[in-house]
Amino acid sequence: MLRFLQQLFPSLRQQGVSKSRSYGCQTELEFLCDKAPIGVCMVDRDLRFLRVNQRLADIYGVPREEAPLGKLLGEVLPSLIDVVGPYFKQVFRTGQAVIDVETCCVTAGSDVPQYWLASYHPLLAEDGSVAAVSSIVQDVTKPTRYQQNLESANHRIHDILESITDGFMSFDAQWHCCYVNRTASSIFQVPVEDMLGKSVWEVFSESAESIFREKFQQTRQTNLPLKFEAYAPRLGVLLDCRCYPSEEGISVFFVDNTQTRKTLQRLRKSESELRRLAAVVETCNDFVGICKPDGEPIYINQAGRELVGLEQDEALTGTNFLRYFAPEDHAQMTSVGIPAIKKNGRWKGAVRFKNIVTGECTPSHWNVFVIKDPEGDLPEVWATVSPDLSEQRRMEDVLRASEQRALQANVAKSEFLANMSHEIRTPIAAILGYADLLLSYLEDADNRSCVMVMKKNGEYLLELINDILDLSRIEAGKLEIDVQICELPRLLSDIISLMQVRAQEKKLELRLRIDGCIPRYVRTDATRVRQILINLVGNAIKFTDCGYVELAIRFCADREPPTIAFDVVDTGVGMTAKQQSRLFQPFTQGDNSVTRAYGGSGLGLAICRRLVEMLHGKLTLRSESGQGTKFCVQLPIADPQDVTVATLEHQLGSEVKPTTLRRRRLNCRVLIADDRREVRFISQHFLEASGATVTAVEDGSLALTAVQSAVQRGEPFDVVVLDMQMPILDGYQTATELRARGIEQPIIALTADAMKGDRERCLSAGCDDYVSKPIQQSLFVEMIGVYTQDFSIEQLRERRRKNGGAFGKTLL
Repeated sequence: MLRFLQQLFPSLRQQGVSKSRSYGCQTELEFLCDKAPIGVCMVDRDLRFLRVNQRLADIYGVPREEAPLGKLLGEVLPSLIDVVGPYFKQVFRTGQAVIDVETCCVTAGSDVPQYWLASYHPLLAEDGSVAAVSSIVQDVTKPTRYQQNLESANHRIHDILESITDGFMSFDAQWHCCYVNRTASSIFQVPVEDMLGKSVWEVFSESAESIFREKFQQTRQTNLPLKFEAYAPRLGVLLDCRCYPSEEGISVFFVDNTQTRKTLQRLRKSESELRRLAAVVETCNDFVGICKPDGEPIYINQAGRELVGLEQDEALTGTNFLRYFAPEDHAQMTSVGIPAIKKNGRWKGAVRFKNIVTGECTPSHWNVFVIKDPEGDLPEVWATVSPDLSEQRRMEDVLRASEQRALQANVAKSEFLANMSHEIRTPIAAILGYADLLLSYLEDADNRSCVMVMKKNGEYLLELINDILDLSRIEAGKLEIDVQICELPRLLSDIISLMQVRAQEKKLELRLRIDGCIPRYVRTDATRVRQILINLVGNAIKFTDCGYVELAIRFCADREPPTIAFDVVDTGVGMTAKQQSRLFQPFTQGDNSVTRAYGGSGLGLAICRRLVEMLHGKLTLRSESGQGTKFCVQLPIADPQDVTVATLEHQLGSEVKPTTLRRRRLNCRVLIADDRREVRFISQHFLEASGATVTAVEDGSLALTAVQSAVQRGEPFDVVVLDMQMPILDGYQTATELRARGIEQPIIALTADAMKGDRERCLSAGCDDYVSKPIQQSLFVEMIGVYTQDFSIEQLRERRRKNGGAFGKTLL
C-alpha cells in the first residue's frame, strides 16, 4: 500500500525513510487516500479491485455496504466495464499513463448521465513491469451540466434574435458592432460580415449618422432605455429604434415601419377597395376564416359555412376552430400546426374539414397565417384560406390508379421479355453450340451442309429475338446511348470485313468509298452506329441480286454541329413510293411479295430510324423501283477542334485491318454451374478443348459445395462460371454468397437475358464479367484466359475497389 501511495503521490516519496516510520507513513497516506475529495482506486491485471476509497464508491454509485475490494470491475460496475475497462487495459499494455479522460455514463441508482474526469497511472513492480493500475476520478457533473445549460441558453437566445422580425444590433463599450441579426442586415442592405467589427459611426455613415450618435450617447449617459425615429435617406426607410444600455455597451432594435405606414395610408384611403375585397372573400369558393390565437372563430365566409354545415346566421362565439376539422387531424394541428404558427407566423398542412351536421370529411390544404395590426390598435388574429380538394383528390386517385396499371403493365412486359429472352436464347445457344461441335467432327460435304443450314437458321432466330428486344427497349425508353470517342477507320473496317462474307455469297462487289477527308476520331456511340450500318448494308446485300453495294462516307464540317454522313447505295430491286411509306413501321416490309421473296421480320429499319433519332441524327431514303436504293445517315459529332482529320492514305492502312483475338491455351481449373445439361456440355467442351480442367454442376447450391470442397483440398478453382437463372439457388445469390465467404477468384456470369439492368444485376451481385448466350467459343476462351492469365487476385481486388465492388466495362 505504501508503494502504491508513493507512486500515486510522488511528492510524498522520501529517500531514506526508516522502517520504523514506514508504518506510520503508510497509515497517514491511507487515511489521506480514504478521506480525499477525489475518487482513488487500484486494480490488478484481472481488473480486480485492490484498493478503493469511499469517494470513488460514491461517484460510481456503489452502496457503502457492498465492499468492492477483491471483486472484479465488471462484477461491481457492470454498466461501466465498457467505459473505463479499456483505459485500464491500455495502461497495462503500454505502461503509459492516460491523463484527463472525460467519460459519461448512467450509474447504478441513477437515471441521469454523470460526467467524470479520470486519469490512469501504471504502478510499477521492482522489475519495471506494470503490477497494477491506479485511477484518480473527479466528478465534474455539475460544471459540465452548467456549461451545457449555458451553451443551450446561448443557442436559444441566438435563435430568438434570428427569428424576430425586428432588426437587432449590439455594440461593445468601444462602440464596435459585435452582433447583427439577419433582419438588421436586410434592413440596412449590408452583409452581416461587413458590419461586424465596424464602429457605430462606420455602420451609420450617412446623413442619419448624427441622430444615431446623439441618441446612442444619450442612452449611455443616462443609462436608461430610449426610443426614437430615424430616417435613412440612402435606403429610403423610416426606422423605429429602441436602445437599451448595458455594462458591455448598448443593444438596439430596429423596425422598418416605412412599408407599414404606407400600407395603412393606402388602406385608409381605399375603403371602397376594402369593401370590394370583403365581397370577394365572402363569395370565394374556398374556405376563408379568421380566428383568435386561442382558436375562437371570428369569421367564416359563405363557402366555408356550407362546407362545415353552419347556418348563415349561426353564431361562432364560444366555439373552437378544431370543431370544424376531422378528429384524426386534431393531434397534428395542436402539436405541429399551432406551434409553427406561433413561432413562424404561418403554417401549411393537409387537413380535412368536418361537416358538423352530416359528419362528412372534406380534404383540404390548410394555409394559416398571422395578421397583426401595425398600429397595435387591433388584436392579433389568425386567418386561413383553404381550398376544397375533394375533386382534385378524386382525379389524383384516378390518375394514380391509371399510372399503377401502366406501371404494372410495363413491369409485366419487361418480365415477359426477359423470360422470353432467356427461354429462347438458351435453346438457341445449345443449337448453335452443338452445330459448331458437329462441324468440328463432320467431313462429309452433305452432312456439313445440313448442319450449316441448322446453324444459319439458328443465327437468324437469334437476330430476330435481338431485334425484338431492341425495339421493346427503345419503345420503353430503356435503351441507353453511350457516347465515347471511337476510331472511325477501325469502325468502318470492322463493318466491311463482317459484311464481305455475305456479299461474296451472292457474288456482289462490296465497296468502301471515302469522299475527301474524314475525322480519324469521332465522339458517338460506336456500338449503335455499327448496328445501324450493319443493318443497312445487310439489307442492301439481301435485296441486291447483281451489281454492287457501296458504303460511302463524307465529313460535313460546314454544318452546325459538324456531321458524318454515311450513304449505303445498292443496285437492287428498289422500291415504289407506296412501299417507301410503309418501310419504317415495325414488322412491315414493302409488301407481301418482298416478304415472300427475301424473307425477314421487318424490324431492322424501324430500329435503325429510332437509333438514329436517339443519336440526334437523321435517316433519309431515296429509291426507285428497279433502280436501286440509297439510304443516308447523318450523325452529329464533336466540334472539329476536338478531332484530328485523317487523310485518305491513313484510312486504308494498317489501322483499319480487322482485329482478331489470339487463340488462347488454358491451364486452369474452371467450375461451371448451369441447370441446362446441353449448355454445361458445350461450355465444358469449349474450355477443355483449350486445355482447361472443368467441373460442371447443376445449380448454385452444388456450386457452393464444390467451391468449398476445392478450397479445403487446397485446389481452389481459378474461375467460376455461373448461370444467372438456376433452380434452388440462382446465380445472383450464389455469387453474393461466394463473395461473403471470402472467395476472391473471378466469377463470370452466364446469362441469356438481354434487357436493361441484367448486366448491372450480375455485377452488383459480385461477378467480375459476363458472357451472353449463345456462347461464342473464341470470346469465351479468351475471357477465361484474361482472368486466369492476365490478372492477379490483387489486381482484381483493386479493380473491384475502384469500381465500387463491380467492374465498369467488360474486358473484351
